[in-house]
Amino acid sequence: MAQGRTLLNGRFALGNAIGRGASGSVFRGLDTVTGESVAIKLLTAPGAGMDRLKSEAKLLQKLCHPCIVTVRGAGTEKETPFLVTDLVEGGSLRDLLIREHRLPITRALEIAIDLADALHHAHEHGIIHRDVKPANVLIASDGTPRLTDFGVAAVHDPAAVGLTRELIGTLAYLSPEGFRGEPRGPESDLWSLGLVLFEMLAGSLPFGDPATEAELPGLADRPAPLVSEFRPEAPDGLVTLLSAMLERDRSTRAGDAGEVARQIEGILKDLCGTGQTGSRRATATGAPGGSHTPFVGREHEHEVVLSLLKGRTHRLICLVGPGGIGKTRLARETVALAAEAFSDGVFLVPLASIPSAALMPPAIAAAVGLTFRGAAEPKVQLLEFLSTRRMLLVMDNVEHLLDGVGLFDDILDAAPAATLLVTSRERLGHPSEYAVELRGLGFPSLADDPDPDRYPALMVFEHAARRASEGVTPQPRDWVSIAAICRLVDGNPLGIELAAASVDQCPCQEIVTRVTEDIDLLAAQTPELPPRHRSMRAVFDHSWRLLPDSEQHMFRRMAVFHGGFTLEAARAVVGASRSMLSSLVRKSLLTRDGSDRYVLHELLRHYAREELGRWPHESGEVEDLHAEYYGRYVKDRESALGAARDKSAFLQIEAELPNLRRGWERAVAARKSDVVLMYLRGMHRFFEHQSRFKEGEAAFGDAVARLRKAPDADGPCLRALAVALTCWSAMIYRLARYQEARDLAHEARAMAE
Repeated sequence: MAQGRTLLNGRFALGNAIGRGASGSVFRGLDTVTGESVAIKLLTAPGAGMDRLKSEAKLLQKLCHPCIVTVRGAGTEKETPFLVTDLVEGGSLRDLLIREHRLPITRALEIAIDLADALHHAHEHGIIHRDVKPANVLIASDGTPRLTDFGVAAVHDPAAVGLTRELIGTLAYLSPEGFRGEPRGPESDLWSLGLVLFEMLAGSLPFGDPATEAELPGLADRPAPLVSEFRPEAPDGLVTLLSAMLERDRSTRAGDAGEVARQIEGILKDLCGTGQTGSRRATATGAPGGSHTPFVGREHEHEVVLSLLKGRTHRLICLVGPGGIGKTRLARETVALAAEAFSDGVFLVPLASIPSAALMPPAIAAAVGLTFRGAAEPKVQLLEFLSTRRMLLVMDNVEHLLDGVGLFDDILDAAPAATLLVTSRERLGHPSEYAVELRGLGFPSLADDPDPDRYPALMVFEHAARRASEGVTPQPRDWVSIAAICRLVDGNPLGIELAAASVDQCPCQEIVTRVTEDIDLLAAQTPELPPRHRSMRAVFDHSWRLLPDSEQHMFRRMAVFHGGFTLEAARAVVGASRSMLSSLVRKSLLTRDGSDRYVLHELLRHYAREELGRWPHESGEVEDLHAEYYGRYVKDRESALGAARDKSAFLQIEAELPNLRRGWERAVAARKSDVVLMYLRGMHRFFEHQSRFKEGEAAFGDAVARLRKAPDADGPCLRALAVALTCWSAMIYRLARYQEARDLAHEARAMAE
């Protein structure tokens, strides 16, 4: 078959040969739709090999795991069968062992964890690999293994009892029952995995490498040597586990790959001594910690939630309260002490900037470190990933996504060891929900002595005032007014901090007077607004009036950011300097997280958006600047995203995804074709490599629909439409809607010509 000219399936171009076997060859190829390199296996020997290739394609299409090669296409071209998969260019585990002889124990365990997890996934789908060996394990550029060559795999039939003298698989890695011709099950794959792990540690197989079938009986009847004979530093738990995996009696051999993965992970954690394994399986908390204000006044709620998490008496806990009341802070402080109860980690899933419930599975996946693979539904892959993990997910700011809480049911059903801690302004209305309602911090009544050591609200005010202006300390005469401020905002911590931040500009009694006047005015103008909303708006209006014009201008423009922003972004989009941002932090209008990002509380962002809305021309201008900045952000990372080797590029896109979505939507809605083009290829590569096909389909489909309505039918708009069609076609192809994808690709090519 001619290289470089024939398009397999009308899509995949054949390149140079990169490997050869008895029945066929593997070629480097090109996916002409996405521009990505792929591996193409061509069958060159007739006969049973054709059935094997078809079987491999069929089985691989059932599997979706980050450590199993992903099938991209299969078929027959000019009577030659072919299979298209991801191209994994790091060589095989066999190549690695030839170079290094044996691996560091931690590295060997990391690879074994991933392989056991991949086998567990295959076994759960009823598939036995039957040829696990180093040559069938590819090593990706990020160091993760990819199990490949399912050509002799079979669907597991526990009822099968017949014998066959056909020895299927590689002699050196064949299980005792495989040699005897008995049907093989999950425990047979674990025998082979045990041999692979032993070889990674010892540098050789425990029984040697049989050259002929005649040598097998003697080898298979001998007990396996202890790996500690080759690696004296191997921990006892590892020695015991390997002995169990290499038990000749299949009935007593380790037979659950998921349990083997968990045991190896436990051994690795003990070796590292930090509670984190270094493997790709998520173990660390994703919740940024630290706060400027003391954590006071929440002792009861803190104790209740901590008890629920540690006792696991309820698996769906909801912290309920109005904006600014401290739900996220309580969640962070509590999970920091409950982390030891969740061996697979505690993860914060920020949802405030997620526009729809359909994007919740990708948001959770990003938080826990899961990369989707293949065309299977993201939700299905997420549930599969969570199913065996003892994990705590902190779902932060769910109130606008209540139509998607059915996902919580799915997680609780699929992952019996998982717990969900949710923050929301409203109750979920779920029958399993344990709601913990947060009210304002304690403050003195009119009849009480305003002692700052007795009331948490007064403590927070004092701390915030000192932070806002060094040297400012409330005087005894001020505490009556401070208590009045705390009553006005009903003990809301955010309202208290905003008011306290202005004490260097405005005496406490004057703050009381101004806020009271604003509340009365709001009550007359907006009687439908709940009292607590009026009080918070009044405190914001007071803080707003004290800002100089330059800071008002900057702060209202910050409403265009979603999910936080960097100093560089603030400079480019709103013209802010570091000192101006620091000033807003001191005034409690901004916060900074541990990654040097600035975060605008959603309630304050809402107020800033209202202020920006009073300046329509300025609003459009800053939205365009925002769209252009993040368009360039994607364009600058386009090459790195295409190579799929620079993990930092994908992490950077993930971190800015809320801003990228908004910027892209603005560019498409305004039909700014040059800006749209900045986003398209980079975002396609992100969605493609992360297997977020449905998300990509929706995004590119919306772009195409809007661009088709553009009044100009040529020039930059036509180019943007052609690229958007190509990207949309690629997403639809990955969702197995082949004819629809081909039609769109033809339309795009015709438009480009």
